Formats: sequence, C-alpha cells, structure tokens
Amino acid sequence: MAMSTAWAVPTQVPAMSSGRPVGVQNRRTTSTKAGLGADLVLTASVGSLLACQATRSRARRRDRASRVIRQADLRFKVGDRVECNVDGFQSGTIVKLQYHEPGWPAEQTVPYQVKLDMGMTIYAPVDRDDCIRKVEGILAKGQIPVTVLTGFLGAGKTTLLNYILRSQHGKKYAVIENEFGDAAIDEMLLEEGAGKQSTMESVTVLDNGCLCCSLRDDLVLAIRNIIDTVEDRLARGVPDAALDGILIETTGMADPGPVCKTFQLDPMVNKYCKIDGILTVVDGVHFLDQLARERPEGTVNEPAQQVGFADKVLLNKVDAVSPEKLKGTISAIRSVNAVAPIVECSLSLKPDAVPVQDLVEIDAFDATKLLTEESEQGEVDLAHGSGHSHESHESHES
Repeated sequence: MAMSTAWAVPTQVPAMSSGRPVGVQNRRTTSTKAGLGADLVLTASVGSLLACQATRSRARRRDRASRVIRQADLRFKVGDRVECNVDGFQSGTIVKLQYHEPGWPAEQTVPYQVKLDMGMTIYAPVDRDDCIRKVEGILAKGQIPVTVLTGFLGAGKTTLLNYILRSQHGKKYAVIENEFGDAAIDEMLLEEGAGKQSTMESVTVLDNGCLCCSLRDDLVLAIRNIIDTVEDRLARGVPDAALDGILIETTGMADPGPVCKTFQLDPMVNKYCKIDGILTVVDGVHFLDQLARERPEGTVNEPAQQVGFADKVLLNKVDAVSPEKLKGTISAIRSVNAVAPIVECSLSLKPDAVPVQDLVEIDAFDATKLLTEESEQGEVDLAHGSGHSHESHESHES
C-alpha cells in the first residue's frame, strides 16, 4: 500500500467549503460597483485556488522524488529473497518497499513488507541485519518444490517418472523412490541410457517397507540428506548445485495423506521444502474395479484416497477403453475429487502429450485437504495412516 501524504495548505489560501471558495458566497449586491467588487473577489478566490492546486502538485513531485531517494537507500528491492527475525530467522520474499500499515499516522512507514515462505505476510521495521538479512544457500532461490507421484499398482507411475527424467527440460531433480512392488527407477534409467547424471541429482531407493508406514523416518532422512548435500555444494561454489525439485514416487498402495503430513512435522524439511503438487495416475482400464473392491472394515480405500488428495489426475490408458467406460471412470473420479484437473493420456504410447511443465513446479498443492481429513477422521497416525496396514500390502505383493 503506497504511503499517504498529509498536504499542508498555505495560510494565505482561502478556506474551502464544499469545494467552493467561501468568498464566492457573498457576491449578491444591488450596485454595479458592488457587483464589480464581487467579481474581483471571485477572480482572486479562483486564482488562489489555482495557486493552491499548483502548490500541491509541486509538493507531490517533491515527495515522489524524495521517496525515490529513500527507497534507493534501502539494501533490498522487491522480489529479493531475505530472512526475517520472527522467533528465529525465517525466509521470505520482499513484496513492497516503504510499507504503510492501514491505521498508522500518514507519515509513518517501514522499510519492507515481506511474504514469508510459511505463508504469513509481515513487515520489517528497520533495515538492519539483526532484523532482516540476505538469505544464503538453498533458500536464496526458494524452497525446493516436491512433487508426489501416486497411483494404484500398475497405473503407470514409473512410466511417468521415466518420462519426466528423460525429457530434455534442462531441470535437475532428486528422486526418492520406494522399490516395493515396482522396479527401481535407477536401474531402468541406466538400462535405457537415459543419462542419469544429466537429469537426476540423486536417487534414494527405499526398499524395506511401505513409504507411508515404516519408512516415514527414512523419508525424512532421505530429504534431509538431499538438503545437506545441496547446501554443501552451494557453500563450496559447485556450479549448478541447486535443485529444481524433488520427485517422490510412492508405492501403489500408499495413502498420500501421511506422506504430505510428514513435511509439516519435521522442522528442517518444512523449512527447506514445500509440496508443489500431488500427481495421481489413474488406470483407465482397472480403476472402477479397484475402487469397488471389497476391503476389511476400517481399512483405507487407497485408490479413493489417492484421487482425493490429487492436485492433478492423469487418467492413463485411455486408448484401451471404450468411450462409455472412459465416461464412467471420469464420473467416478469426480465423485471423489470434484476440482482436480483430469488429463487424459496414454503414457506408454504418447508420454510427451503431457508437457513436463504441466506436471512439476506447478504450485498446486492444497493443504486444506489435510485439514479436511483430520476433521473427518481425527489426527492421522503417521506410522500407519488411517486403518492402513502392512497386511494390505502383503496381499498385493505377488
């Protein structure tokens, strides 16, 4: 919000009432001489009014010029990444200079208004390092966007991940993968000659259980290791050390809710990373059967959960289903998630029909889904989700 200015009216300027000089109200007279005098009063009053307006215009120009000088003295500009001392230093972005808070005296401003990465908008009262300072390392670019790839067994998640990593997009991603139920992505990429070093910064294969169950701590450790590695490379001045994102491929039986909740509960992960979006791959051939499959009472319907948490749904294998079945599948998806965009695709035949820029770094994650789940089901058990059991995985291992 721009700073308001209180204009000081010169004492020789006539007082104003309803926008007219007061002297104009006394023009009535019965003589020509008196009428001439009144005209002179009117002319003088109008002249004074014009002089007042000219004075104000010059004052505005002087104020704008002085304001430019004051802003030029500030260390940061709009768009700069900084850290602000708010119960410890928190990173954010400058959104306004010479900020004026509604309700303050008109002449009162502070150097900066800042949008913190955590979502809050604050202001910095002074331009000193103990209050606001330049941010270093990973956060100089911003939090690392994390894309969660989910979908039921055989839907096409690994095919999608391969496509993202093979594409010549000039981006660099870290990959965290759960090997449970699917082939390891690093082996597949090496076999296909996809250029692992050019597209992936690191691969962490989590191969001793379900990502959303016993591997929650391993997920945090994997992300922390990625953060430490990138920070170390940035500190040593390694060229192109920064990451463009982290890709997490969950198992086919994973409920994405606890995975997302993990990011909020670990301070280091929450500081350096943000969930960019949940991409759910839906098997157009089998989704209706998967959705309707009988389950023990109290267990999670994983396909429904995966679609419910989705920020974007990739409806895969549309080439292999009839128009009627495709329509029914879309209707079923909409019954679970009414707002997420649905992209119809055939990843095995035409993966490039879905541009990579529409999949990653899309800033689409809706955190209210977590709040909705908690209000409906109670606090999520991060160890096992809501009724999510290891036995349910074992039944699909073969």
